[in-house]
Amino acid sequence: MFLVIGHRANAPRILKWYLRIGVPIIEVDVRYVNGEFFVFHGPSSIRRASIPGKIMAWIDYHFFYRDPLLRRVKLVEVLEKISGKAGINLDIKQQGFERELLNLNR
Repeated sequence: MFLVIGHRANAPRILKWYLRIGVPIIEVDVRYVNGEFFVFHGPSSIRRASIPGKIMAWIDYHFFYRDPLLRRVKLVEVLEKISGKAGINLDIKQQGFERELLNLNR
């Protein structure tokens, strides 16, 4: 049995595409910033030792882990767009805000 998950639907265009093709579960990366939840991955926790490695990590983050041309999207906006069209997998990127996240839809 396979479990199909649309990975890292942090950008609106990716989320829209996953919903259009009917992906059953959509994964977003969640961070808590200034009292609100947003969907974005953030920089990698892997620290590169060499200068070329650091340059590649910068390029990787700025052009592949996020969409530099779009504003950050609030988690509530993503939840509204998905709303029954797919399941959702929240990849929480920080500790200490789990209670606020669980109370988000109450």
